[in-house]
Amino acid sequence: MMNVLTTGKHIKEEENNTLLKDIIKKCTNISKEERYNNVCELREELKFILEGETHINRRKNENTHYKDRSNFKSIDKKAFVLPGFRRNYAPAMLIASVVYSILFSFCFVATSKNEFLENLVIIGMILSISFIFTNYLNIRNKLPLANDNNLLVRTVGCFIYSLGVVIFSGFLLNLL
Repeated sequence: MMNVLTTGKHIKEEENNTLLKDIIKKCTNISKEERYNNVCELREELKFILEGETHINRRKNENTHYKDRSNFKSIDKKAFVLPGFRRNYAPAMLIASVVYSILFSFCFVATSKNEFLENLVIIGMILSISFIFTNYLNIRNKLPLANDNNLLVRTVGCFIYSLGVVIFSGFLLNLL
């Protein structure tokens, strides 16, 4: 549909050669694994293009060797912004700053090496859970239960993965 709207012809007759070329190819790919998982992914990609930014297609196989170096695109820097700072909303940024400061300060209140390591495990657990629920770096697409179309399954999946993080952190704390 996008190809017809931009060129006036079906994709078999004429391919789009604008910024939408890669998106149209991905939308019309025969292999389901190579297409977008949902409309939200497509919307994000279109948003990046409209903002004048490009990013690496996360679904490409990392082992692929490119002969033509011009195919490489810059990495989306917005993807690496920590939760709480993505929308540039001042109250959320203030709360995130306070929370990250408190978490970081846990490293300095330790009186022994074991207590320091325990604090690091707890910080890692808290950050891991927050990354799952805020979908940092699109992590939910890599977790099958958290990537379901059904909201209830997605929510339960996030809680199951969070429980796994808590259990793993508890196991690490027992080792210390």
